Amino acid sequence: MKLNPFDAIEKLIIEHGSSVIQSKHIALLKDELSILKEKFSVLTTENASLKVENQNLKQETINLKKKIQKYEQPHSILLEKEKVNILLILHNNKGDLLTFQISQNLNVSEDIAKYHLQELRKSKFIRKGLPVLAGQGSWSIEDKGTKYLIENKLIS
Repeated sequence: MKLNPFDAIEKLIIEHGSSVIQSKHIALLKDELSILKEKFSVLTTENASLKVENQNLKQETINLKKKIQKYEQPHSILLEKEKVNILLILHNNKGDLLTFQISQNLNVSEDIAKYHLQELRKSKFIRKGLPVLAGQGSWSIEDKGTKYLIENKLIS
């Protein structure tokens, strides 16, 4: 079978056209690949930055949780042991006590007892009655002091 010369020319034109189109496609793909590489680089940098920011936010969250826990502690942690004991003594006595009686119950000097009594009075946990003996005030618990003991499960 004999080839028609026009068929050979037509075949040559088709093959040449296909190779030109193919080279244009390859060039386009190379350009797109280059753009994607640049975007990948930018996104990798952003990702690293976001990881650092995320770590900083996690640490900040931990610090804030610690602060919240500190301020959510029961009141008994805020009051000294002697002050809590004074509130318990006054609550259990059901009546007024004199300064020296409180100091004896606490096994501390009257000066130390007076200091804690005055602090509790300033905070309105207790009240001072009229002096019964010279230099001896009488003390009783206020509602706020009783509430403190209840909220901290020191009495039932």
